[in-house]
Amino acid sequence: MKFFSIVVVFIVGSMYTAECAISAWTEPVISGADGNGAASTSLTESDSAGGTSITIAATNAVSYTIDSQTPSTGPTFTIANTGVISFTGSLDYETTTEYLLGITATEDASNTGSATVTISITDANDNNPTFASSSRGITIKNGATAGTSLATLTATDADATSAFNTISGYTISAGNTNSDFAVSNSGAITVANTLDNTVTAGYALTLQATDGTNTGTMEVFVVVKTCSSSAVAVISSLMMVVGAVLVTKLL
Repeated sequence: MKFFSIVVVFIVGSMYTAECAISAWTEPVISGADGNGAASTSLTESDSAGGTSITIAATNAVSYTIDSQTPSTGPTFTIANTGVISFTGSLDYETTTEYLLGITATEDASNTGSATVTISITDANDNNPTFASSSRGITIKNGATAGTSLATLTATDADATSAFNTISGYTISAGNTNSDFAVSNSGAITVANTLDNTVTAGYALTLQATDGTNTGTMEVFVVVKTCSSSAVAVISSLMMVVGAVLVTKLL
């Protein structure tokens, strides 16, 4: 869990003329303060509730309140009388990219100051690639030679930005007996060696996609059939392949 603070400061003109009234949002000043009681900062969607805080300060203030949060859904932001803003819940860039907080600093009943804090949420690589289904059964003719196409299976990534949602490649991470199949970076699976069902009648391939950081997988069950194979024989062979995989995983 990461613990860090971001200090946000707002410099504004005089809000009240009363002596000792809140006259400014005080130093240190950050880049982005526009002199009108508004400024911005950012959080990353992977930042943890309770471990990340934003601090503001105003002259003579004894308490702070958040009067509005837009949108009101998602995490809930709160502020302590010390000016520390924290949140509960989780941040999700794919759902909300920005929050606006209306904040009031109070010295006493007649002396207050206000500011608007814009919190921008930045994307993080927090989603795994996913396939449309978790498994697929495929039959292929016995004697299929190198280069024969088996299938093209692709994954998608729910991250919003191209830096994180681009599928960078595919691999067959398990089940590729004798390295009889190959997969391209576009998800195209082809035969790598001439298939012989007297040697290997079925395969349980684990196809893996990566976005460079996270991975996702699906199972591809392949039955090598002869021209005389009946539908019942093919289904029986496919069930044997699936059953063998399940037994292996249980062991």
